[in-house]
Amino acid sequence: MHAKTVIRGMVWVFMAGGWLAACGKPPAVPEAPTDEADLEVVPIAPEEDLSNSCGLIIASTPSTEVLVDGKSVGKTPITVEDLASGSHEVTFVGPGGDNVTMTVELAEGQYQRVQHNIVPTAREM
Repeated sequence: MHAKTVIRGMVWVFMAGGWLAACGKPPAVPEAPTDEADLEVVPIAPEEDLSNSCGLIIASTPSTEVLVDGKSVGKTPITVEDLASGSHEVTFVGPGGDNVTMTVELAEGQYQRVQHNIVPTAREM
């Protein structure tokens, strides 16, 4: 072998050894608990059953205040959840007190979309 080849090989060995030494020892992995007393019990919340949940997806042009069953729920667009199945009144509060009320029937587990486009009257233009 040539002296240059031997020296190059030794340089690589020293470089690899220095790199490994610089990396250090990997962090220790904690052992799994072996005694049941060491185990922490974390309660899991039961999954929420949404199969019977009803709701309304309400929109209007332009955006307006909405009442569901006489109670204000906010401005459109809005989704109202956790309603009981059955009949519900949706009121779109119009400008100047010109309200429009619709009755919507919800079956168990059903969501329905309700849309109303408010057309301005000549006096509002």
